[in-house]
Amino acid sequence: MSISKILTLSLLLAGLFAPLSAQEATPQYMIETHIIAIPADEGRNCQVVSDRGRYTLKENGGGISVFGEIQLLVCDAVTVGFEEGGLFDTLLWNGEEEPPEDCTLELLSSPKVSTLNGKKAAVMSGSALQYFMPGENGCFSLHNTAEENCPYDSPQLVFAFTPYEAEDESGLKIVELDIELELKALQGREQLQGVGLDVGPPIIGVRSAASKLRLTLDQWHLVSGLLATDADGGDGDFLLVLLRVRDARKLDLPQAPPVKRTIFKDHP
Repeated sequence: MSISKILTLSLLLAGLFAPLSAQEATPQYMIETHIIAIPADEGRNCQVVSDRGRYTLKENGGGISVFGEIQLLVCDAVTVGFEEGGLFDTLLWNGEEEPPEDCTLELLSSPKVSTLNGKKAAVMSGSALQYFMPGENGCFSLHNTAEENCPYDSPQLVFAFTPYEAEDESGLKIVELDIELELKALQGREQLQGVGLDVGPPIIGVRSAASKLRLTLDQWHLVSGLLATDADGGDGDFLLVLLRVRDARKLDLPQAPPVKRTIFKDHP
C-alpha cells in the first residue's frame, strides 16, 4: 500500500473517531419533607384534602404509597396547609407558622436534601434514649443511646430517596422516585435484676419498606400514613410524610457541574 493511501486511510479513521465535546446539565432534584406525628385516636378522624377529593386518614399497612397531591390536612380544629413563597414553602397551622399550644399534631422535623439524578440521598428524624446499667458496688449508671460506641439503637425514621428523570404522556413534569423507609421504634425495655422500674436498655423494633413512586414535580404529596404503635401496646401515632420534589436546576441553589461527554461521530 502506498504512502498516500495509508495517509488517506489514517485521516478517514481520525475523522470517524474524532471526539466532539458536549456539555449536558445533570438533572438535580431538591426533595423537601415534613414529618408529622398524630396520635392514632386523633388521626383516625383527620381529613386529607387532595386533588382526589377529601378522605379520612387510615393506616396504609406499613408500606409506602401515594395518597395524592395534598392541599390541606384537617384534624379536629387544626388545619395544616402551605404558604407559597420564596425558595421553600412555609408550613402553616391554622394560617400561622407555629402550631397552636394545645395542638395534638407534632411536627417532628422538616429535612430537605438535594441529589443528582439516579443518586441516593437520605433524611433522618430521631431522638436519643436514656437508660440505666448496673455498675460496681450495686450502683447503677445512667447512659444515653447517643453516646459513642453505644450498643443500642435510638428511635428514628429514615427515608432514602433516589430520583430518576421521567416523562408523562399527559405532558406533566414528573419524577420516578425510589423510596426506602426504615422505622426504629421503642418496643420495650430490658429488665434489670432487682429493679421494678422500666428503666433498662431499650428494645428497638425495626420496620422497613420500599416502593417506586411516580410524582408530579413541584406538588406536595402525602406519601405515607404509617402507624407506629406504642411500646405499651397502645394505639401509637400516625407518621405522615409530606413530600415535594422540585427541579433544583430551576432553583437558586448551587448546581452540580455539567457532565462532559465525548461523542463519536461518523466522518461525512
